[in-house]
Amino acid sequence: MRFIEASDQSLLVEFEGGISLQTHHQVVRCLRALEEKKLAGVRNLHPGYRSILIVFDPLLTEPEELEAQIGQMDLEHICAPDPRLV
Repeated sequence: MRFIEASDQSLLVEFEGGISLQTHHQVVRCLRALEEKKLAGVRNLHPGYRSILIVFDPLLTEPEELEAQIGQMDLEHICAPDPRLV
């Protein structure tokens, strides 16, 4: 997992492994964990195939705080939702 400050109020979380189903499952598990934890200052989550853009309120949290909190998450034990047909 790599963290990139995308702006003064957004943080990009990139997952290693290139474009693969396994990498995408990591994204989905992380997204689910972030939705459940409701970290202070997080305004919006924008998932991609191998990344998540986190928009946050810079008056309520710092990117370093988010990095530390996300880095401590145990994503292996998060269940990804069942796939759905659209």
